Amino acid sequence: MLRRKMSCSKYAFPEGRHREIEKHGYVELYDCLRCISVCVFEHLKKDNSTGSANRDGLEYMPDPDDKVPPESRATVEDYENCPSSGLSHGHLAACCNHVNDQRAMIATFYLSNIIPQDIDNNRKIWSQLEKKCIKTLGKYGYDLWILTGPLFVSQNDCIVYMLYGKVAVPTHMYKIIIAEKSKNEYLLGVYVVPNRNVPGSVLNYKKDLHFIETHSELKFLPLKGKTFGDLSQISFFYNSNHTTSSSDHNSFSDNSDNDYDIECTRTCGPIKVSVRNKIYYWNSEYLEGHLVEADQSKKGLKLEENYDRTFSQSGIWSDSKNYCNDIATKFDHVYVTSGPLFLPHSNNGKKYVNYKVKRIGNNEIPITTHMFRVIVAENKGEDETMLAVFVLDVSSDCLYDFDQKDPESALQFVEKHSGLTFSPLLKGKELQDLCKAVPPTGYLGYSNDDDVADMNSEHCKI
Repeated sequence: MLRRKMSCSKYAFPEGRHREIEKHGYVELYDCLRCISVCVFEHLKKDNSTGSANRDGLEYMPDPDDKVPPESRATVEDYENCPSSGLSHGHLAACCNHVNDQRAMIATFYLSNIIPQDIDNNRKIWSQLEKKCIKTLGKYGYDLWILTGPLFVSQNDCIVYMLYGKVAVPTHMYKIIIAEKSKNEYLLGVYVVPNRNVPGSVLNYKKDLHFIETHSELKFLPLKGKTFGDLSQISFFYNSNHTTSSSDHNSFSDNSDNDYDIECTRTCGPIKVSVRNKIYYWNSEYLEGHLVEADQSKKGLKLEENYDRTFSQSGIWSDSKNYCNDIATKFDHVYVTSGPLFLPHSNNGKKYVNYKVKRIGNNEIPITTHMFRVIVAENKGEDETMLAVFVLDVSSDCLYDFDQKDPESALQFVEKHSGLTFSPLLKGKELQDLCKAVPPTGYLGYSNDDDVADMNSEHCKI
């Protein structure tokens, strides 16, 4: 396994979608695909509730952290239609939580801490929840650990969300509040609010932690010896019109239905939060004379769980595998990275991402719309590095048709739509077109059917 990892590691093992970024006042897990943070962690003490820091004159700004690739950073232009579009700059780490520290207040205006949020939702029910946290701090002085983030909740076994510029508009938002009542005794509240103007009290939107785990890539585990009561027993969270039911009580997952590889883990007060790979992000292979050495340590479920099994046996995907094997007989070193894509489509001038999900146990597994293969080939003693990139449409079993004609632009396309960052060894190199050196055949290249237009090597590349 070590040799295989070392063999693959030169051009494979792209950096994953999620990046942990520490800010002054909070920590965030940033999603390079959706260009928003999946979770923001705050630890608030009583001092956070009072102070002279203010937001006057502060402007929203791109996150300068170099952990986020430039193409994955939310920009001011992405939000240029706020608030005329009905969406607003929704803070994950609320600026009102940091009135004691002007540096932390400023940090809440980084766009990595912002989501496109319904303007009425932001001003009403979400503001109500944020103020309850501050009131709890001021009256009781409990330490608070707060986890906030977006959700993309399915309807009728489909997930549909709009892109605001390149930023994903979540269907819901969640906030998990943990209050330290005494040593080893904590109060827990979990709230999930639709990203629209909704009526009533925030108490009507209590949820179980399982709900967030199902609709996100997060997993919550209590630290040993910690017990949790109901946060709504605090007067500021209590609502006499709200009837508590058994479904309101929060519980933690014991064991997952499947084994997941943890990408990021963070301790937040009395719980541990992990980002897990619910889907197959990528798989890397090192081919040497038809010997396939694969390391799949970054995959969650089997690849076949991510698309219709007939596709894996279909012409174009099968031909792409055969092409890789053919390349392996002509080059000393061949590195292949494959994975899923969820490409947007346009409707009435707006961009949407739309894909199906399949329920497996307590998890919703996305069904990919497209697949990519990135192939890098080299010979010993030669300086040339060859590159080919294919994007395959799962629904039509054909090559995805778009404008990029050179493999380097195609690689950038894959990075943009997967959230992955490929090896820096590929950046700045003069990469040669592998499709010209070894033209693909079959569905990837030439067609033997006279009724089908010839697909030459220029069309096979992206």
